Parts: sequence; structure tokens; C-alpha cells
Amino acid sequence: MTARLRIHFAALLLALSACASPPAVHFYTLQPAAPALDGASAPVEAAPFFIALQTLSIPIRLDQPQLSVRQGERLVMLETERWAGPLDEELRAAFSAALTEQLATQDLSGLPLRASKPVMRIQLQVRRLDAWLGKVVEFEADWSLSFVGEATPALNCHSRFSEPAAAGYGGMVQAVQRSVVATAQQIAQDARRWAQSRNAACTPP
Repeated sequence: MTARLRIHFAALLLALSACASPPAVHFYTLQPAAPALDGASAPVEAAPFFIALQTLSIPIRLDQPQLSVRQGERLVMLETERWAGPLDEELRAAFSAALTEQLATQDLSGLPLRASKPVMRIQLQVRRLDAWLGKVVEFEADWSLSFVGEATPALNCHSRFSEPAAAGYGGMVQAVQRSVVATAQQIAQDARRWAQSRNAACTPP
């Protein structure tokens, strides 16, 4: 093989190798970035209780590392667009951050529950998380509130939100984040009212 042929052969191998390279995988998280400490936000009154956010449940079809989008009646899994961690853990961490901010309290999940204030147990079950790329995200969840060590029946509620999604996968993830925050706001409002009066009802979804 001549030198020129060897050069052409090496160039061909490099080109084929480049074509065979797997596409880049992108990872997304639902956990919010640290807020800017600009002092502009009004302080939130601390709730008279701690919370204990339980393990979050999601439908089996959503329990996947890939992002999924709706295309008509089809649910398409996106191999190169993935969650940074298991989706149930991503959602739980996002809800914990949003709820502790809304209630100005601590999440004692996983810690001893011997606390100086009552501890409200929050159970969340995601019923629906459907996304249409560049259009909308539909989010539904059931949730319940109960106080640790208290015999009062739990408050069982339902939330449903529809968030517009900007173009791209990043826009879709941001719409999911806003759905989490909106659901957390509803939970926090009902939690404050229910802590004051066990006769308080759920906010209509």
C-alpha cells in the first residue's frame, strides 16, 4: 500500500469513526437553582409546624430515566434527553425545596421526629405528567396531610395544573418545575389553614 493510499485509508477510518459516535446525552434536573440573595423578596411567615415529606409515588410509565413527550396518542421516550436522577427522587427533592420555602419550615424526612413543634406528614402521589413539546405540560397529583401522633383523619386533596411550555426540552422541564411550585403553593396554603382548623377543606383543583 502506498503512502498516499494509507493516508486516504486512515482518513476514511476517521470519518467512519466520527459517524459512528453516539449522540450526546443531555441531563435535566427539577431541583431549583439557589435563589439570588437580593433582599427584595418579602419574608414568609414561618409555619407553626415542621413537615415530613414522604417517599413520592409516580406511575410506572413515568418511572424511566428518559424524558417523555406526547405525540398524539403515543408516548415517546427520548433516549438522549434524560433526568439527572430517578424521576421520583427529582420530584421529591423539588417538592421539598418548594414546600420548605413556602412554609418557611424544615423537612424532617429521614430524621428523628422528636421535634419542638408538631410535624405534618405530607404524602404525594403523582397521577399525571404529560408533556407536549413546545406546547404544554399537564400535571396532576393526589396528596394528603396528617400530623404525626395525632388521631385526626388525614386531609386528602387533589391538584391539577396546566403550564405552557416554551420551545425545546429545557422549556418543557421548566414547565414541569412551575407545575411543582404551583402544586406546592396549594399544599402550603391548605396546610396552614388545616393546621389552624381541622375542619378546613381542600382548595378546589
